[in-house]
Amino acid sequence: MYKHLLIPIDESALSMRVIERGVELARAFGARASFLYLQPDAQDIIDGDAGLLHAMAPALFARKYLWADGYVEAKARAWAQMNGVKADFIGGVSRGKVHEEIMATAAARAADLVVIGSHGRTTILQKLLDSVTVKLILNSPLPVFVAETGVAPETVKDRLIARFREEHAAWVALTERLVDALTVDESHIDTALVDDALDFLARFSREAHGPKEARLLAALEAVGGAAAGLATIEAQLEEELQCFAELQAAWCRRGEAGIAPARAAVMAWRDFIVSHVRDENRLLLLRADDMLSEAGWARLGQEVDGPGRQVQRDAYNDEFRRLFARFKAGKS
Repeated sequence: MYKHLLIPIDESALSMRVIERGVELARAFGARASFLYLQPDAQDIIDGDAGLLHAMAPALFARKYLWADGYVEAKARAWAQMNGVKADFIGGVSRGKVHEEIMATAAARAADLVVIGSHGRTTILQKLLDSVTVKLILNSPLPVFVAETGVAPETVKDRLIARFREEHAAWVALTERLVDALTVDESHIDTALVDDALDFLARFSREAHGPKEARLLAALEAVGGAAAGLATIEAQLEEELQCFAELQAAWCRRGEAGIAPARAAVMAWRDFIVSHVRDENRLLLLRADDMLSEAGWARLGQEVDGPGRQVQRDAYNDEFRRLFARFKAGKS
C-alpha cells in the first residue's frame, strides 16, 4: 500500500516511540523510511532559557539543544536496521512553519505517508511540535498517521520497556560507529577514540544493561516463564562476553597481527549485537509484557530503576552522546 514513509522526530524521550511505530508500519508495508529532524534555529534557543548554557558551555549546548552529536540520527537508523527496514535521515534547521517544511520534504522525497507523534509537552519547543501535528493533519495532501505515544510512560512496565528499547537502539548505533571507525584506512583510525568506545561498551554491558537483563530474566523465571526463547537469551549472555573479549583481544594485538583481525572481530560483534537485540525485543520484552504482573514490574522497577539509578543512567547517556559527538567530528 505505502512505499515510502516520512517520520518527523525530535529529541524527546517519547520520540523513540514514534521511531518504533514508524518502523513497525514500514516493515508491515514493506516500505522504506525517511526520518526527518528539523532542529530549531540556534538563535531562537539562545534567546531563551538556554542562553546561559550556550555562554558557559558551548559544546554541551550543541549536544543538548542542537543535537550536533548525531545521537538522534544514530538511534533512528539503528532501530530501522534492527527491524530490517531501509532508512535514511534528513536533518536541517527549521526556519519557517514546521508543518509546511514537513509537507515540502514529503513532496521532495516522494513520500506517500507521514508518521508523526502527538503527546503532552511542557517546553516551548515541545508545544510547537504538538501544534505541528494538528496543522499537518489539517493541511497535508498526504495521509498522516498519528503514532500513539501517550503523555508519558505512565506505568513502571511502560517506563522500563521504553528504557530497554532506548538502550538497544543506542547500543546498536554505537557499535555501528565502531565498525565505521575501524574500516577506514588504517592510517586514519583514531585509536584513542576506539579505546574509549571499547572501554565504554564493556562498562555499559557489565554495569548497566547486563544486570537489568539478568534481573528481567530472573523475574520471568520466577513466574514460570522459562522456555526455549529465554534459554536463547541466557546463552547469548555468555556468547556476548566471549565475542566482545575476542574483539578486545584482536584490537590489542593489532601491532603484531595487523588491523584485519580487529576489523573481522568488530563486524562479528556488530552482527551478534543486532541479532541479540532483536531477540531481546522479540522474546524477552514481549514475554515480560505478557507474563509479569503489575506487582512484578514494580519489584523489577525497584531493582533496576530505583532512586539511585538515575545518576548512573544520566552518566551513561551523557557518555553515549560524547562518544557519538567524537565519532561525528571524525567524519567531518
